[in-house]
Amino acid sequence: MLNLLRMDLYRMRKGKAAYICLGIILATIALVYFLLFLMLTPTGQAAASRLGMMDFVEVEEAKALFREINLLLVFRQSNMDGGFFALVLTIYFTIFVCADYKNGFIKNIMSVHVNRWKYVGSKLLSFAILDIIYLAAAYLFTFLVNLLMGGNIPVTRFSSVLFFLAQAWVLTMAMLALVLLVCMLTRSIAAGILAAVLVASGVIATLLNALLGLFHANGWLKYTLYFSLRDAPEVYQSPADLAGFAVGVVFLIVYMVIAGTALSKKDI
Repeated sequence: MLNLLRMDLYRMRKGKAAYICLGIILATIALVYFLLFLMLTPTGQAAASRLGMMDFVEVEEAKALFREINLLLVFRQSNMDGGFFALVLTIYFTIFVCADYKNGFIKNIMSVHVNRWKYVGSKLLSFAILDIIYLAAAYLFTFLVNLLMGGNIPVTRFSSVLFFLAQAWVLTMAMLALVLLVCMLTRSIAAGILAAVLVASGVIATLLNALLGLFHANGWLKYTLYFSLRDAPEVYQSPADLAGFAVGVVFLIVYMVIAGTALSKKDI
C-alpha cells in the first residue's frame, strides 16, 4: 500500500488540481475578509458609506457584530459551516479517484496489487494528508490576513482551534469515504460529484431538517455529517462534545468497509 500511497501523493504534487482547490479555498477567505474590512473598520465603513453600500444603521450593526466575533468564527463562516471546504475537497477527490477508471489505469494497478483494500486505503490516506494540509493552510491564511488588516478580529485560543480542526478533519474524511463508496459502485464522475454536492453542502440534511421539523422528528439529524460539522463545538466541556468525533469515525469506518467490499466484488 505504501507504493500506492507514494504514487497518489506524487500525482497530487505534480498535478495542478490540488493547488487550484487550495487557491479557491484561500480566495474565499480573502473575500470574506474584504467584506469584514468594509463592515468592521472605520476606513472600510467610510468607503462603504461613500459607495452607498452601508447606511448609518448598518454601520452601527456592524460595530455590534465586531464585538461578538473571533478568528475561528470567521474561519468557520468563510469555509466550514456552510460546507464549502468539504465540497471543494470531495469534488477534487471524486475527480482524482474516477480518473483511474476513465484512463484505464485501474487495470494496471489491480494487476500488480491483488489486494484491492490497499487501493481504498491508499486513496483515503493520501487525502487524509491533503485534508490536514488544507485545514492548516486555510486557518493559517486566515490568521495572516487578520494580521495584515491590523489584527482587528480577536484571536481564538489555540486549544479551541485544534479541537475544532480535529473534528473537521474526521468529519470531512467520512464525507470522502462516502464519495469513494459512490465512485466504487458507479465508477462515474457525475455520480460522485452529485453525492459530494448533496452531502457536503448539506442539501439533503437541510431539506430533511425542514421537512421533519414540521413533525418534530428531526432530532436525529444532529448526528449527520453535515450538521455535526456545522454545529461542532469549539471547547470541550463534557463527553457530549465528542459526538462529532464519534459520528465521523463511525461513518468513516462504515463507508470505507462498504467501498472496499464493493471494489473487491466487482470486476475491473
